[in-house]
Amino acid sequence: MVRPRAVILLIGNELVRGDVADVNGPEAAREFGRAGIQVVSMHTAGDRIEDIVLLLRQAGERGEIVLVAGGLGPTEDDLTRVAAARAFRRELRHSPEAWEQIRGWFARKGWSPVPGNERQALFPEGAEVVENRSGTAPGFSYRDGECRYYFLPGVPREFRAVFSEEIMPRIRREFDLPPPCEFLTLKSFGLSEARVGTILSEVAAAAPGTIIGTRFSFPEIWIDLEAHNREEIDRAGDRIREQMGEYVFGTGEETLESVAGDLLREKGLTLATAESCTGGLVSHRITQIPGSSEYFERGVVSYSNKSKVEFFGVDPRLLEAHGAVSEPVARAMAEGIRARSGADLGLGITGIAGPSGGTAEKPVGLVFFGLTSGKGTWTREARLFGDRGQIKLFASEVALDWVRRYLLDLPR
Repeated sequence: MVRPRAVILLIGNELVRGDVADVNGPEAAREFGRAGIQVVSMHTAGDRIEDIVLLLRQAGERGEIVLVAGGLGPTEDDLTRVAAARAFRRELRHSPEAWEQIRGWFARKGWSPVPGNERQALFPEGAEVVENRSGTAPGFSYRDGECRYYFLPGVPREFRAVFSEEIMPRIRREFDLPPPCEFLTLKSFGLSEARVGTILSEVAAAAPGTIIGTRFSFPEIWIDLEAHNREEIDRAGDRIREQMGEYVFGTGEETLESVAGDLLREKGLTLATAESCTGGLVSHRITQIPGSSEYFERGVVSYSNKSKVEFFGVDPRLLEAHGAVSEPVARAMAEGIRARSGADLGLGITGIAGPSGGTAEKPVGLVFFGLTSGKGTWTREARLFGDRGQIKLFASEVALDWVRRYLLDLPR
């Protein structure tokens, strides 16, 4: 069975200027791949009619499916409808059906449409309206020879809803799709890209029916597996886990904070954090997980030396002798937050996120961690890299991963 070919077009000045990072294209590409559709190219154009017309015509020559996102809004620079009419050599016509959808959306909100919204009900002759229940911009589809075009709003929330609720069901009805591929994503942290690459090369040699690739999602490495049957992909995934051990922390939609939280809940333990250089990022990540109040007792952000003394009971002599960024202070922060909160685990983090503040002895990226429980207190040192935001994220990752590994070693 021949896999349909797809071209994805992304429209908007904000994309070509780099002001906004596109998320629609990658999401569509992943779903197409899972449905057995081959994405042959992805292109971005600004809000210029000539550029959009050219891409539409070229895309129709390359694939049986053309997915277009963006340019369906109510303003004068939303030109995708006009460009589509020109590309297909059709007139723009008002769609009563689309106008009723738009008016209905406003009515449900208790609002009224403005004159600019009327242009959102204009479509090329012969186009079929695609309902958008999440916003004011209906999509539309158009068949030109053997190619089917699907036009969607560019707002990610609306794009996602229309794509999943309307477009993919249409594509499945209109195309004879091959059996869907099986996918698995393994998420890892702690090994270098080179080491991961070596392991995957060995696994791939023993699993020729599985496509294995990697993505660097700083500071993690994600491993994507694709195969035509579940057994094959599971075997390859098991081999990778065997080779990488605890460096693989999760799969699919799991995050390091969700995995650590699940372990805390499973063990019936609570955690409190004392953060300096991470500025509360560890606490933020933990509390992004619904239900984290079951195991997260509190988090304190402490930047000044005075606050470290007041909130955690850090001995001023430690600060004077070793400085705030030091192993003894990280230890004292962890022990202090545990003692004051009554949590089972205390986590302390202190470091230099940069770009200034580093010295030859204590460079930017130097971070100390402390972890304490009823079983003892441990510390560790890390030399991290990147800009300020990356160092903070990296440090939060190290801290959460340390909590996860500690919990994995506890009796179940």
